[in-house]
Amino acid sequence: MKATISQKLKNICEIQLGYQFRTRFEHDLAGNYFVIQMKDIKDYSLSTAELLKVKLPKVKNDYLITQNTILFTPRGYNNNAIFIDEALNDTIASSQFYIIKVSDKNVLPEYLTWYINQSPAQKYFTSNRAGTTIPIINIAQLKELEVKIPDIETQENIVKTYNLACKEKEIYQQIMDKRHTLISEALLTKINA
Repeated sequence: MKATISQKLKNICEIQLGYQFRTRFEHDLAGNYFVIQMKDIKDYSLSTAELLKVKLPKVKNDYLITQNTILFTPRGYNNNAIFIDEALNDTIASSQFYIIKVSDKNVLPEYLTWYINQSPAQKYFTSNRAGTTIPIINIAQLKELEVKIPDIETQENIVKTYNLACKEKEIYQQIMDKRHTLISEALLTKINA
C-alpha cells in the first residue's frame, strides 16, 4: 500500500453554492429543470421521486448535478455529504447545498463522500461552525478541510466495505421489522384479537 497523503479539499475539488433563486419557486409541470431540496435527502441519499420542476433560463453547467457529484449540507448541526450515484438530467441543487465536483483523478467521489461523513471531518465542522441560531459552515471553511487520501485501491476497498456495511444494516432492519410484526401477530392470537 502506498502512503496516504493529505490535501485540502480546495486542491482536489471544485466547490460552489447551489443555485440561488431570486424569488420563491413553485412547481411547474412544464419546467425545464428538476430541483434538489433538503426534503429530497433521506439517510445520506437522494430520493428523486418527488423532485420539483421549475422553469428557468439556461443555467451554467457548474450548477448541473450529474453522476458522481457530491452535495454538502452546510447548515445546522448535521453537515453531511450525499453522493449522487445515478445519472440525472437537467437537475440543479438549491442553495441549501454546496456542490462538490472532484477534479483530482486520484480521488474517488464515493471515497470523498465517505470521508466527509467520518469523525475527523465532522470534528472539523463542529469546531468551525459560525452563527448561533442556525450554525453554518461557510464555503471558505469547507475548502480548507484536510482530506486523507490513500491510493485508489484502498479507496475502492473502503467504499466497498462501507457499502456492504450499509446493506447489512438495511437487511438487519428489515429482519427486525418482520420479527416485530410476527411477534405482534402471535401475541394478538393469544387474546383472539
